[in-house]
Amino acid sequence: MNSQSPILSRVASSNTSSRIVARTRSGLATAILAIAASVALPAHARGQQLAVDQIELFLTPGDPSQSSRVFNVSNEGSTTLQATLYTADWDRDSVGNNRFFPTGTLKRSCRSLIQIFPTQMQLDPHSSQAVRVTLAGPDSLSSSCWSIVFVELRDPVRLQSAGRAVQAIVRVGTKIYVEPRSAQRSADIQDMRVVAHEPTADELSASKTDTAAKDVLLTVENAGGVQVRPSGRLEIRKADNSIAATVKIEEFPLLPGGTRQLHVPIPTLVPGKYIALAILDYGGADIAGGQVEIQMP
Repeated sequence: MNSQSPILSRVASSNTSSRIVARTRSGLATAILAIAASVALPAHARGQQLAVDQIELFLTPGDPSQSSRVFNVSNEGSTTLQATLYTADWDRDSVGNNRFFPTGTLKRSCRSLIQIFPTQMQLDPHSSQAVRVTLAGPDSLSSSCWSIVFVELRDPVRLQSAGRAVQAIVRVGTKIYVEPRSAQRSADIQDMRVVAHEPTADELSASKTDTAAKDVLLTVENAGGVQVRPSGRLEIRKADNSIAATVKIEEFPLLPGGTRQLHVPIPTLVPGKYIALAILDYGGADIAGGQVEIQMP
């Protein structure tokens, strides 16, 4: 089963609807506990554990064999769970973080193009139930739409956080992509520049930050009609065009109309002038490329 770590949303900050955060006179707060493929609750609430076996489903208009998909919801805990299923909108910001909205908010929302069944379920301990997602829209879409199916526990879970009582609304999500076969793939490097190094999480935790280090900042845009997953490399070339270093650019998802900014660290080099050449393969007819000059002191 493909699962992710649970995420506790900030109570004071959310991109979803106002029902996610509610304060009572007693100071009890309600927050989304997790938006992930598998939700493991804290130790005192582990009688409840909700999971889905697919984090993404793809539907193809005009193809009966690809117009319906199934994922399974499991109760891996020791108590009976009741859940509600519904669709919502989502996208990614410029650094790849997911954002969630009420259905129909975004232009590329699938809205009424997909149907889910069932919309309510009761799961006994250590049981699972299938959920069918069906494409109900026209067969003539020219570009993709996307939504997410949330499975949300009907009853909030009461937790203790920093000495306060918190009610957590637990939900897991499966992303839905509707991708026409005729949709064009595209990815383009809109900008490349040298910037100060952005420390990774490992560097921050180890307190290993080099204030003199630099990154190449890539701005990549998807002007096509289908999500792409570019990957590639950054070649650091000397004045004679020989390669001084190569840095791998890991695969990343990019929605149609989306822009992604990537920090690619520049390795240690001897002083001099270099050309950084970015090469990205996004699965289209060509590759995306760009270059920027680097001056190492």
